[in-house]
Amino acid sequence: MATSRATAAKAKKQPKKNHPKDELFVYDNGDGIRIEIPYIENIPYGVIEDGMDADGEADAVRVLLDGVMDEDARKARRDLTFSEFRELIETWNRESAIQLGEL
Repeated sequence: MATSRATAAKAKKQPKKNHPKDELFVYDNGDGIRIEIPYIENIPYGVIEDGMDADGEADAVRVLLDGVMDEDARKARRDLTFSEFRELIETWNRESAIQLGEL
């Protein structure tokens, strides 16, 4: 029994695999708003550097999103409710191979 627990624990700790660069994360609020952005591990490093100069975590996330979203996606983001925006960020973070806190 101990072996199976150790195997299960090891399986949980294996890192996620990177998504292909051309595969996008898709958020759909089910009410007509659809946003496609790169997975976090595929954000260009220059955009990440821009976020490093931000004032606080919320500003850093805004800078990152502005750096990877086109004008339509930015407009769609502004139309999301706060709970939808939170769901977008949490799901994007969970499904990416790297999390925002690791940048």
